[in-house]
Amino acid sequence: MKKQGKPKKTTTTTTRQPTPKQERILNTKQDHPELTTREIAAICDTGHSHVIATFQRYMIDQTKTNDYKSHRADIFAGIQHKILASVSDEDIKKASLFQKAGVVGLLYDKERLERDMSTANIASFTADIAAYKRAKVVDNPGTGDGPTDK
Repeated sequence: MKKQGKPKKTTTTTTRQPTPKQERILNTKQDHPELTTREIAAICDTGHSHVIATFQRYMIDQTKTNDYKSHRADIFAGIQHKILASVSDEDIKKASLFQKAGVVGLLYDKERLERDMSTANIASFTADIAAYKRAKVVDNPGTGDGPTDK
């Protein structure tokens, strides 16, 4: 008779749904990614270790997240480069150039946001507002519609 040993242990990843408290932790992080784990713990009225355990269980690696956030503009720039480098004559025939340019423009705007640079011509917008206010005062003096009438 063959000797039977202990059954092999197998590890499985559970796909259990988050508890209401874990859900609140995950939602808080999603809504406020700038918050630290300690701040999230205080907001969610739980322990710091519970926040860390929740992130680990649901695959949120804080170190990788922070690395990504601090290098996001460079990541966007790299994606732009890949898109531009991948454009061939065949690609241009398959997709409109407008589509390709739109993606590059979108990523360029995101890169500028990450670098705290303007994504719109603020000077022009400010001049338009000032001109509107001047026209309103000239057209309607004393009516209560101008900034000097308040």
